[in-house]
Amino acid sequence: MFSMVVAQAQDKTDITKSLDCASKLQTLCDAYPAESGNAVVDAYGKALHDVSVAAIASNKKLAELYDAVKAAKNEKAKADVLEQVINYGLGIASEGVDAQNAIAQAQKAAAAANTDKAKAIIEFGNKVTPLLLEGNATKAKVVRETVRALNNK
Repeated sequence: MFSMVVAQAQDKTDITKSLDCASKLQTLCDAYPAESGNAVVDAYGKALHDVSVAAIASNKKLAELYDAVKAAKNEKAKADVLEQVINYGLGIASEGVDAQNAIAQAQKAAAAANTDKAKAIIEFGNKVTPLLLEGNATKAKVVRETVRALNNK
């Protein structure tokens, strides 16, 4: 029981961190620059924008799952939540692959960025990339710890 309390306290910190990341990503996505006219740069920017939008949604979903874990009182409810957390974990793994695929385009896009609009998209990428990586690592940690805690009950 004590380990579950400690895990929930740490998870709450990570949930706050995840929601903060979602807020920062939302601000950046809201200011996403218009297309640059350079296909390489635009494909890179769109890929990162799409991954960022997905990350915002999954960061918010993590907070919902955290509340569901806290509310699960009986074994059936805990089993249901465990299944949801595992499925969520599979989703963030896919999100991580999508982020890595988008990030892999960065060097080629940066080399092709020869206008102010293209450079703005590269700057967008420079700002969202660390948030995506940090956010995915935080979500993976919460999933890992939640699965451990639910399996130890």
